[in-house]
Amino acid sequence: MTIFCCKQPPHERAEAIARRDPCNPFLTPAYQAAKGRLGIPSWLLQSVEQNGDTTSAFAYVKQRYVYQSMAIESIPPLVPDSAFARELAMLCRRERVVALSLGSFASRKSVPLPLFGQVMTHQKRVEHIIDLRSHHGLSALSINLRRNIKKAEKSGVSFERTNAVADCINHVSLMDASIKRQRERGEAIPTYHALAWVNALVEQGAADLFQVRQGNKVLSSLLILLSARGAYYQSAGTAPEGMACGASPFLVYRVIEFLRQQGFDEFNLGGATPSSSGLYRFKTAFGGYERHVEAADVYVGTRWRQRVFNIARKSKAILSR
Repeated sequence: MTIFCCKQPPHERAEAIARRDPCNPFLTPAYQAAKGRLGIPSWLLQSVEQNGDTTSAFAYVKQRYVYQSMAIESIPPLVPDSAFARELAMLCRRERVVALSLGSFASRKSVPLPLFGQVMTHQKRVEHIIDLRSHHGLSALSINLRRNIKKAEKSGVSFERTNAVADCINHVSLMDASIKRQRERGEAIPTYHALAWVNALVEQGAADLFQVRQGNKVLSSLLILLSARGAYYQSAGTAPEGMACGASPFLVYRVIEFLRQQGFDEFNLGGATPSSSGLYRFKTAFGGYERHVEAADVYVGTRWRQRVFNIARKSKAILSR
């Protein structure tokens, strides 16, 4: 077995990894470039078996207050006692990482977590996948979604793909408003990235914005991460006027049709569990299938650093209230 680990990997190697999993937008060079745009360096970890089987992941290291954190957003299929997991543990020690986030965005299979370290949080996630090669379009959708789509069409809305800076601002504004409404309903909604991250994704070609308008007003907005044959629902937001006329289901349906026409294989609607009841019902209504995966945050630092780490986390929680 060969283990490869490097910071800011060569573009050719990153492209080769993207080609091996063409439906995963989290593995594209454009996605790594967007991270770099925000000053977040990427590390590549890769193991190659004698038979040629390859396991690869990109990790991102950030300085947070008085400690270093590392995130793997799309964990590959592996087992806890593998050479890959051991190399990851060694990298954490070399870079003095104390907090490791293991995400499962667009991961192909569920990985039993944690691989090592002390569990801080553990989550069983459900991602909703639409196989665009076999999806039956409008007839695959629930009756309620079809009714809302017709309502939007009758209201005279328009659909467009965009990468304008002004539209990025509109997207973040609508997204924040939608998150606020969902939290007020008591749903478990994670905190999404700010405007700088949306801009970086769009500028580097890692994502596109799709929006529904009525005249000059944006009623609903959807940010889609893109790879060679896959797309991922990164974030979305809808204005109250858009909710009233069915703009959100109309937008997702039109994106599905656009991706089908462009020859994409898969549209991942992202995660939603029954605890996020409204979002879960919305995503299941589009006629896809569920992929069950896991995610975890683990402490991987030394015992003497843990006290400092816990104080920093509590301070951050207090300041963010």
